[in-house]
Amino acid sequence: RRMSAYRFFCLLTLPFVALLALVCVVIFMNLNSIQYITDSLSQEHLPGILNSQRTLINLETLRRNAETVYTAEDPHERRNARLTAQALALESAFETAPHFADFAANVRQLVGELDAAKTRSDLASDALHHSEIRFAGLIRLLSHEFKRPVGLNLAHKAKHLTSPRGDDLALYQQAQGEIELLMAECSRSQSGGGHDKEIEEACTDLGPEWKIVTQSWRDRIEADTEARLIWGRLDTILLKISDATSTIEVKRAYTAMERIRDEARRTRLAFSISCLLLFCLIIGFAVLMHRYFLSPIALAAQTLERIRFGRPTAPPPPVRILELQALLDLLPSLSEHLSELSKRSGKLEQEKNKYASLSLSDALTGVGNRRGFDLQLAAEASEKPLALLMLDVDMFKAYNDSFGHQAGDACLAAVAHGVEQSLLRAVDRVFRYGGEEFAVLLPGAGEGAAMAVARRIMKTINSMKLPHSSSPVAPYVTVSIGVASRDSRAELSDAKLVARSDKALYKAKRSGRNRACSYSGREDPACC
Repeated sequence: RRMSAYRFFCLLTLPFVALLALVCVVIFMNLNSIQYITDSLSQEHLPGILNSQRTLINLETLRRNAETVYTAEDPHERRNARLTAQALALESAFETAPHFADFAANVRQLVGELDAAKTRSDLASDALHHSEIRFAGLIRLLSHEFKRPVGLNLAHKAKHLTSPRGDDLALYQQAQGEIELLMAECSRSQSGGGHDKEIEEACTDLGPEWKIVTQSWRDRIEADTEARLIWGRLDTILLKISDATSTIEVKRAYTAMERIRDEARRTRLAFSISCLLLFCLIIGFAVLMHRYFLSPIALAAQTLERIRFGRPTAPPPPVRILELQALLDLLPSLSEHLSELSKRSGKLEQEKNKYASLSLSDALTGVGNRRGFDLQLAAEASEKPLALLMLDVDMFKAYNDSFGHQAGDACLAAVAHGVEQSLLRAVDRVFRYGGEEFAVLLPGAGEGAAMAVARRIMKTINSMKLPHSSSPVAPYVTVSIGVASRDSRAELSDAKLVARSDKALYKAKRSGRNRACSYSGREDPACC
């Protein structure tokens, strides 16, 4: 069934509109879902993530201060770090994470225990410091007295040192034998006598002072060991809290990203399916357009092309679109009409050419007339060389008086024919300028070439031997020629060119006729 082009176009575009609307709805719904997720992320998850991040920062600060409590040598620095750590361990520091309350209480307790252990270590260090100073004085005095050097290198010469070196135990064990030998010397000295009171007092104090040194050393080792154990427990708890906080933060971000990824995956799937359907619709649209629009239009174009060149045309097949069918139905009548118009146009063109030729040609001689001369002269480019010959039949009035006007017309026609025969190039043209006067245009010719053409014209006319008994110049018809030319550099107008050729023609007539004179810019043209 045939239908209009508008209806056909609407039926073709309806699937595209429906598909576009469906894609817009699906994408809009997915975008709304993504918008909801992002709003939820910014209003709920993001504050939680920020709180978790703040908790991590607090935990890291707490751990740094707890480590300072463990490692600092200065009691004042350790006290400030302990206060900061205990303040961070309060529940208020974790108010956005209530599940950390138990951790916070445990952390506060461990920080206090760590500080107490480090305080005991400081006290033990102070005692060790004082006892080593006293014991070092006793060793120096007794070693000098009994000539028995002791290899104990006392390291604790300052207060509040860190935990003792790893070789302290071996140092004290090595010195134990030397101290015992020194004690034995003291015992022999006390039993034998002979020493002063200061040596006896030093020997008396050596044993108790050695016990005080070793006990102070053991006390500090125990305090440092306890502090190390407490710090290990505290560090483990803080790392566990940090890991838990990081896990919660990662889970929140991962959950939100998974939801966004799912929505993006659905959107991408819907878009891919839509692109596939759109591709299929475009192919179907192209096939239908080719079958019902482009093919009839191409057929109409081919038929018009055949009509244009006058070839026979076949009846067009029926098509579904009403407007195209109406167009194809017009082609046969259009072919007939154009054929008739072509015939009439051919006749009119012939008549036009005929009348155009008549308007530019001289009816008597068949050469160009004055109007044709003016048009041709105006058409010549001023930047190209051009030569003009003005030619006049000598004593033509006497020829008419002697032989009559009909003989004069025949003479003019013969002269025009002779001039045409003398022109060897197709671009050279001859015109009847008026009466017995003719003009010859020589495009691209200079003065020398123009004079050669003038001499050839004179020779041709003289060779015709047209009788002219009343001419004082010769017994036959002769011509006088004036030559003027311009080159590409000369700024010479058409009127001045004609005036110069007239002046040269006048000079030829005054010089006895039957000759050619050329105007080359001098006042008196040269003749030959």
